[in-house]
Amino acid sequence: MSQRIGGLILAASLVLLAHAGLSAVEHVSFAKATHADPSLPIDVRVEVLVGLVASIVGVVLFAGNLKEVRMEKELSVRSFDVLGMTPSFRSVRHRGARIFNKD
Repeated sequence: MSQRIGGLILAASLVLLAHAGLSAVEHVSFAKATHADPSLPIDVRVEVLVGLVASIVGVVLFAGNLKEVRMEKELSVRSFDVLGMTPSFRSVRHRGARIFNKD
């Protein structure tokens, strides 16, 4: 039930944010045409903040429950040595040594 409410809140907040964006674009183009102050009015700023907070609440409700991560499950399938290997820490500095070697 909360997932459906979260989806509705998220959809409404995205519509609210889109409307705030269109209002901001319209105000800036009007300000350029009339050489008025280009700062956004307070109602557009409030609309953005309400849309942002509502979208955060909607995403949290829509996401549902998180699953628990247990290391015992991974260790029963794989060894600890395999889990510790990360390819992002491999050294690749040796790859151009023969090409760029200055003798």
